[in-house]
Amino acid sequence: MMDFAELEREMDSERILGQLRAARAAGRWSAAATPYGYRKNEDSELVVDEPKAEAIRFIFERYPITKSAKQVAKELNDRFGPKEPGTPWLTRHVYKILQNIAYKGLVAYEGVEYKGIHAPLVTSEQWALARKVAAENTADREASQRMQSIAEFRGILKCGHCNGDLQVK
Repeated sequence: MMDFAELEREMDSERILGQLRAARAAGRWSAAATPYGYRKNEDSELVVDEPKAEAIRFIFERYPITKSAKQVAKELNDRFGPKEPGTPWLTRHVYKILQNIAYKGLVAYEGVEYKGIHAPLVTSEQWALARKVAAENTADREASQRMQSIAEFRGILKCGHCNGDLQVK
């Protein structure tokens, strides 16, 4: 009896994954969460939510100039107010938006990108430039963190008064 139940679960799983794959290949957004700047219409298709879409366009315009997600989040809060009631714009929100391919009009499934049926909020060029700046910032941040962590005399140099480890400031 367990074999039949297990087989049925596997078949249901394959059927659901097949439907998801087909929806994404057709360009439909099939995730439960709707990307910020869009809303779902009665047919569950993504349509532009213009007031929120303006904030998305602002992110993709300002980030390559400021090269700082923290600065962009501050500017978003100043210009547009909180992301949602009681939730100010944070650095992580900006980075998450910069990574989402939905904003350039695509959907993805299992690493394959498909042209979405929804309207893009930014051009492919804007999206690529923002991703390039983000990648450069990541490399710069990692290099600076490595430089700060060099402590050749850690555990060797001691305070003459209290015998505590000396720390670099």
